[in-house]
Amino acid sequence: MATNIGSGEYQKFMALRDSLKMGMADAETEFMFQTYKKLIAVMNNRQEAANKLNITMENEEIRKLQDEKRKKFDADKAKDV
Repeated sequence: MATNIGSGEYQKFMALRDSLKMGMADAETEFMFQTYKKLIAVMNNRQEAANKLNITMENEEIRKLQDEKRKKFDADKAKDV
């Protein structure tokens, strides 16, 4: 599974989503309207997954920083004793 999404990929994703919204607005048949609607729903689900993944990755980075700081502070305390 991918661990991040670059800004270029995100911009492409949002451009695709915007084009789907325009297609939905321009749809001349119910079939195409429903098709665009379903595609947008899939895009929304993928965007939610990407957001959750980014939060998970950020939390891992925060935990690593916390562990490093805690070890440093514990080592500093041990020196003082």
